[in-house]
Amino acid sequence: MGLRVAPNLDNTIASRFEYELKIVYLGHEVLKTDPDDPEFNEKYRCVFRLNEVAGDRKVEADEEVLSKDKDKNWQIVVRDNHALHKQDEDLLGSAGDTKSKPANYASRKWVRDIRPAVPFRVEVKKKEGDTEVDIENDELLIGWKVLDPEEEYAAIDKARNPGQPKQWIKDFFKTYQRVTNSDTEQGDDDCSDQFDGARKRDSVLQATKLLYEAPFNASSPKPLHGGDERNEAKSKVVPDKDDAKLGVSEVFFFPPPIGGDNYTFELTLLPKKGAARKFKNSAGKVVEKYETIPFTMWREVTIDLMVTFDPVDEAYINWDDVTNVYHAAFVKIVKPEGSDHVVKYNETVWKQVVKDYYRNDVGNPNATTVNNNDHYDFRNYMLPTYPGASLPASDRDSSDPTLPSSDWCWTHGEGLAKKFLARAYGEKGKDNPRSTDRKQDKQPGLFMFFGKHLHPNSTALGMYMGDREFFMVERGDATCTFAHELGHAVFLRHAMVSFDGANKVCRDKRNSNWLDHDQNESLICLMAYNNDYYGADGKTMRTSNPVSWHFCGMCNLKLRFWETVKMQKNVVIKRKLLEGLKPIKITTAAYAAIGGALSMSKTGHLDFAALAEGESSNNNGGGPWRKDLRSAKGGRWVCNRPALARFVTYGGSSFKGRLQGQGAGTGSVKIHFEFNGIKSQNTITVNLT
Repeated sequence: MGLRVAPNLDNTIASRFEYELKIVYLGHEVLKTDPDDPEFNEKYRCVFRLNEVAGDRKVEADEEVLSKDKDKNWQIVVRDNHALHKQDEDLLGSAGDTKSKPANYASRKWVRDIRPAVPFRVEVKKKEGDTEVDIENDELLIGWKVLDPEEEYAAIDKARNPGQPKQWIKDFFKTYQRVTNSDTEQGDDDCSDQFDGARKRDSVLQATKLLYEAPFNASSPKPLHGGDERNEAKSKVVPDKDDAKLGVSEVFFFPPPIGGDNYTFELTLLPKKGAARKFKNSAGKVVEKYETIPFTMWREVTIDLMVTFDPVDEAYINWDDVTNVYHAAFVKIVKPEGSDHVVKYNETVWKQVVKDYYRNDVGNPNATTVNNNDHYDFRNYMLPTYPGASLPASDRDSSDPTLPSSDWCWTHGEGLAKKFLARAYGEKGKDNPRSTDRKQDKQPGLFMFFGKHLHPNSTALGMYMGDREFFMVERGDATCTFAHELGHAVFLRHAMVSFDGANKVCRDKRNSNWLDHDQNESLICLMAYNNDYYGADGKTMRTSNPVSWHFCGMCNLKLRFWETVKMQKNVVIKRKLLEGLKPIKITTAAYAAIGGALSMSKTGHLDFAALAEGESSNNNGGGPWRKDLRSAKGGRWVCNRPALARFVTYGGSSFKGRLQGQGAGTGSVKIHFEFNGIKSQNTITVNLT
């Protein structure tokens, strides 16, 4: 007689019950961001929304998270009301070599404002036949797998002429995705932990760095328990406090605030032990897992207030162009619209404020000159046309003392912009970002002054003044200028800004920003100069050398919040950024080609330049341009016999590339130039006599 074997209890239970599962979004209001709310947690102040791409529709609280087969996409749009602080403006200079935008946000405690905790609730029902039955505490678990879909390259297509930045980004992600340089393995390309992301280098996303238990405590969030794989985690299902027949599992998705990173979630229903349970999704289909639609990280930058004047054409700045160029980096720009966000002053107010500024803030010219209305041209110029003789000598133009200097125009354009903005803050009940909102934790966005051309002798087009404020003038390609200055506000440094048109030679501002830009297109990156698209009227395309500007690939990643200072130390990334410099050729200091051996006295000197010829782009001045690397940070001049001749600096410490004879003897030396591993194509022989 055979033995009777007890059936597997777990399988028996599973066969008795049916399960239903869905996941809903709880709404960002679950975590309190209002300081007046008693549940407010100052460690978490992020304001965000979920946005459905189709129709640009806001996702409401308690909406079900759709499954992947619905072919939709939800954006996590984070409000970023921060910009480069006036005290930190050297991050656009030398300080930016060592301190990144994410590091600055961390030191100012701004990361808490832009890192969203997205609350989800998984709802489970259990049925025996047609009857709903109670869910026992800890009876079930939700298995979470965080997946990393392929990069959404289509976002870049919004910018003008997106081919090069899009290809640079594609090549970059191909190198840094989990399966390096694979044409078949797509995805697993979100920012890696090398550059402050949540994905392990050469691996997958780390679920326990992304998913956290409820209730969420921003000071010390508690991650879910890990699963069998790095991208897996588990959350408990507990009876709902109001309905024991409804099991709930609340989880907070807390990703790093890196634009363009995208995620899907794969959910399974697990018993405390045994095989996963099948369940019905909300469509009534029995499945073993539920994979959600993608969630993509975006940030939103709002121009909260614009101060302007009756004669100024508000449409002079093409906001569609500004919006599209930032869209390529997963940044939404909200332009100022309506009386709450646009303050327009008439001639009476303008004249009153300008006169008060010169009488009381500046103290010159004298009252008679200031009060003379003949010096005020409201329809054409923002500044008064005071005669040079009425101003201190230091404020007069050196070539035409009858006019104020260009520096005078810049100084008082900025001063008046701040004065008009301060007036508007008071009228609109807004905190002044230079005084009562220095920490940037009250106002939701940035502020701009938009006036007429400053003065007939002014060269000013616009500037970022620090503390979230801009001044702009209705002159030239103001669209390009504003988009460029906004780039500075969000921490982007210059590309090519100095141009010798006669020799077609250019350089960056400090000879130090070479790794901030893809050198295949640093001439037409938006952060360069001399790259207008629109002509003198600001609205129609230039007839001569218009530039279809956009952000280069490296600017794109910096805008997304990648840790670019760490990136610039990476040998592979350096090589990729600087590829566009090749070939580098040594020329004379006057940029003439060197055809053979040179001679110099054993105590004399020769000056050289090193020119990078790789980028073929044209800007408003035509092209092609050669980039002067002679004094570039990271550049190195080499002489093979330093006892006879060596390289020294000259012009104080401004220039490198001077070969100085040491007087130790005669003979031949060979010189070359190196820049971050790239060696000059030519080696020059110098005979010492």
